[in-house]
Amino acid sequence: NWNEGSFEKINELWKAEHPNITIEPEYLVDDGMSDKYTLALSNGTAPDVVACALDWTTTFGNAGLLAPLDDYIAADGVDVSQYVQGAINASTVDGKLYALPFRSETYALFYNVDLLEAAGYTEAPQTWEEVLEIAEACTSGDVAGYGVCGSNYGNYSFQYITMLRSSGGTILNEDNTESALGSETALQTAQLYKDLSAFAPASMIENDNVANRTLFANGKIAMYMSGIYDAPEIIKANPDLNFACVMVPTANGAERSTILGGWSVAVSECSKNKEAAWEFVKFLTSPEVAKYYTNTFTGTG
Repeated sequence: NWNEGSFEKINELWKAEHPNITIEPEYLVDDGMSDKYTLALSNGTAPDVVACALDWTTTFGNAGLLAPLDDYIAADGVDVSQYVQGAINASTVDGKLYALPFRSETYALFYNVDLLEAAGYTEAPQTWEEVLEIAEACTSGDVAGYGVCGSNYGNYSFQYITMLRSSGGTILNEDNTESALGSETALQTAQLYKDLSAFAPASMIENDNVANRTLFANGKIAMYMSGIYDAPEIIKANPDLNFACVMVPTANGAERSTILGGWSVAVSECSKNKEAAWEFVKFLTSPEVAKYYTNTFTGTG
């Protein structure tokens, strides 16, 4: 429901091109949304078009709950190469493409310039070791050094996995047959998460990243990691906050490797209006329209 306010503009553009097809929007909150989708897609009550977080598409496509888009793409000559390649890869299962992206982004580290300078740091941290050091230095009174997520599994896993990948670790072994979460780097990263929690707000266990963003906007957190979509919300909440963003820190001399986040749109396999649904998918993911719908970058970058 974070882009609910943009639908009026989308619908206005849609009606101008497709006056004979009516779009009826439905809104859900992100937390628990994938479970609701799974149930609705499985029992045939899902909407014709579903907006999916990038990582949901593989699950739904693999289960046969989404309609493959390849034939529609070929018939209409859609140039798939215009989209962010990682988003296309993530939406492809056994050679079939199940969704097109309207939004793509990665995480950044947000930091309060004034709080860091007051603690004696004039430059943003480049490594997780530096983040930990600065977090401790900035923690004082009711100001926490770093915003850690303790709730919302999507936020928590994104935080941990981003730290892990940018520390040289992986979730699975090289041939994807076993978990690699018992590796030295994975355990080191878990320890880092725990160590950062010592400099997090007292409400950490209840905090998702929206709570961290609110605290950051109010000058109560020195640093936290999130998508660039938080920047306009921070400015709206506190136009005077002196903050900046830097690329995700690294550890162990590893190459920076962040998760590709974002959202795509797909056609439900149970839809009885697949042709019309495809028209809306194609429309919504076009660069000209997606720029109104996304609150970060379009799926074409």
